[in-house]
This record gives sequence, structure tokens and C-alpha cells, in this order.
Amino acid sequence: KELVELAAEDKNIAIIFEEFSDNLSHFIKGFIEKEKPEVLVIGGNIAQTWDRFVPALKKNLAKMNSTLPIVRAQLGEEAALLGAAGLFA
Repeated sequence: KELVELAAEDKNIAIIFEEFSDNLSHFIKGFIEKEKPEVLVIGGNIAQTWDRFVPALKKNLAKMNSTLPIVRAQLGEEAALLGAAGLFA
């Protein structure tokens, strides 16, 4: 959140998000190869910065020959609460 707020003032913020996208794509590529997921869902606070890193993440994964769909979680912060409540049902 703080990085996004400072992005207009500090050009290094864009570099930080680009580096994050690069590192995340390498991590996720290993996960994809091992676990073979059908879709990657990004949620939590990081999803609020979607526009800052997901386009580069998708581009990096495409360069690695990954066609895995990447979507933003629809429930946001409530997902963890609903998941925990589901354990008691």
C-alpha cells in the first residue's frame, strides 16, 4: 500500500514492482511444473496492487511457455474468514 502511494513521487517503485514480477514468475513457474494447477488466484493485500505487477507477471510466464490463467480473487479479505467458517460446517 505504501509503495503504491509513493509511486508517483519515486520512479524506483516501478523498478521494485518489475523485480517483484520477475522473481514471482520464476517462483510460480516451478510451482506450475510441480503442482500442475488449472488456474492461479491472487488474493489478499497484494491483489490491491494488481495493475502494478500482474501484466509483467503474465508476460514473463508467457515467455516461459506457461498459459496458466491468472485471476484476481473475488472475495478479497473475506476469503480467509469464509474458508475458516467452512471448516466448521
